[in-house]
Amino acid sequence: MGGETSAIQRVAGKISDDIFSVFKWDRAARADMNWDCCQEAHSKKTHPSDVVFFYIDPYEEEMVYLNTDLKSYAEGTIGKKIVEGALTSLALATECANVSEEWRLKYVHDDSLGYNVRGLLFLYNHDNLYDKDFYENITKKLDHSSINCPPNIKLHLLDPYKISDLINISSDITKLIGSGKLPQPDKFT
Repeated sequence: MGGETSAIQRVAGKISDDIFSVFKWDRAARADMNWDCCQEAHSKKTHPSDVVFFYIDPYEEEMVYLNTDLKSYAEGTIGKKIVEGALTSLALATECANVSEEWRLKYVHDDSLGYNVRGLLFLYNHDNLYDKDFYENITKKLDHSSINCPPNIKLHLLDPYKISDLINISSDITKLIGSGKLPQPDKFT
């Protein structure tokens, strides 16, 4: 939960659930859990998983699990250092999740297809006032060497603008399904 209050973080959880359910991503039943670090080099006792989403990658034909860090901040608190810190923590957690038996037992729904754990930083702006160019002000200035993400680990960042776009897209899809212009969700995978 790192700087956010529990109620505000729950908003990010609700928004992420609403978006990703439209895209037919599943959500692991367990949420807001810590699990033991299994990499001595991390110098940590545990890693967090706010929520884990999963879906079958249509190109790789394997299950992708997104170990998700839900962040919900006001406009004035979104900055480069916050994002770097969250990505650094997420990189460590994701590296560990890929080899952790405890993580696998808690979150992996079906390992018959094989699976890959990726990190997702969901950076929600709960006051909807963030109006700076996120790429120019934050993403472009990130110190990737300080994040120290191993080359075999994939991290994804959903910034306030991407989240807003996904909210609009998922709302449009829901309306089109309701009006009959798109098929019902049980008619497509």
